[in-house]
Amino acid sequence: TSGSTVRSFMDWAQVRRNLLRLIESHPLEPTHGLALAEAAFDAREFDTAIEAVDHALDALQRFNLSIDADDESQREAVDAVRERVFQTLLSFAESKRARDPRVRQLVFDRLARSSSSPRHDVAYQLSLGAFLVEIEEPMRAVDHFQTVLGDKVLAEQLYERADGTRRAGLEAKMRLASLIKSGGPRIYRKYESEAADLLVEQ
Repeated sequence: TSGSTVRSFMDWAQVRRNLLRLIESHPLEPTHGLALAEAAFDAREFDTAIEAVDHALDALQRFNLSIDADDESQREAVDAVRERVFQTLLSFAESKRARDPRVRQLVFDRLARSSSSPRHDVAYQLSLGAFLVEIEEPMRAVDHFQTVLGDKVLAEQLYERADGTRRAGLEAKMRLASLIKSGGPRIYRKYESEAADLLVEQ
């Protein structure tokens, strides 16, 4: 109804004001930016959501620069916040709340900025690849799966799935083989020498 719509808008406006005040008063705290992004996604205010993600990333950078690099407890605190930021952005990127692929691509761009380990890189590359398959851009997806498969450090990472874990290289290989099987070897033309091997192993 129109009344509930007005109330929802007023609720969102109040939440936005409150969180912006917290962001301004706590410049080293990324979680307020993440909270605003979460609320903005729920309200379908996608421009604000992306701005909020940028606030969170900027706060994380300031927090990182503010610590004593020789203090292990401070380094661990930054690592814990960095992990929270990455996992939250990954959930945003994989969420279907933003139906516009351009919005999700903007989140993936920022997810790349928040990556700080090979494990993060694997999650980013495989998730972005899956997104590109979803929006019917398989040739772009191939590049991200191949990045994992072709990098020894990334390929050896354990990748968590709903049904367990497997080596990231195996996961990437299976996804590539599936794309080649459905779209033909042309999808893998930049890596033709390996395409036949991937198909034979299926």
